[in-house]
Amino acid sequence: MWQYIRVFVCLIGVYSISTHAINWDPIPNSFLRRVVIIPSISAGHYPDMSFSSENGSADFILMSRGLGIGLNEPYEGFVLWYDYTNGQFLAEKSDEFSETTVAWDVYGIRYYVPIVTDDFSRLSLFVSGGYLRGYYTIQMLSESKGVTAYRKRYLKAPVAMVGAVFSYHLNPEWSLNLDVAYRFVGDVSVTTPFNKVVATDLALSGMTMSLSMAIGL
Repeated sequence: MWQYIRVFVCLIGVYSISTHAINWDPIPNSFLRRVVIIPSISAGHYPDMSFSSENGSADFILMSRGLGIGLNEPYEGFVLWYDYTNGQFLAEKSDEFSETTVAWDVYGIRYYVPIVTDDFSRLSLFVSGGYLRGYYTIQMLSESKGVTAYRKRYLKAPVAMVGAVFSYHLNPEWSLNLDVAYRFVGDVSVTTPFNKVVATDLALSGMTMSLSMAIGL
């Protein structure tokens, strides 16, 4: 968990240095003042994610890091969004153990609608659509024999999300935000490294909870 918090803090630090120390000419200030940067960390619960049919294992909780860029007030209108999710799981299998690694990127666009707004806080609803690309690997390992089996598969799927975000304004440019959403992942296309389609019942839909900062230029 702490590594994600460190990444989150570093993103804010890099942003602060770049925006206040770099001369952005000839980009007009009127445009820069509309830009909103949203770094985030989140935890997702994916109860139907399973690799047991391939001797793999999985935890239901995965951590993500994300970044959004918009040209509006924080959490209002359209925002381009990217997040990266990964995890690694170990499970004992008789005299061996399996190591399962899963990772995916999601590229999408979100649309926020403010519902309640006052001087210090805001509640917004959002919907989003995008695309998921990733992979998973499953290794069977033995202390005496080393790696006894290895499998890698690539993932592709359409993604949609619905959720709500509560924002607390720290100052005119910064706000601290908490959002809860449900991520719908469509039929997952699974292929081998040689692009052969593999039949699977892998499901990646689930709930997510995120902590983020909205930073206006």
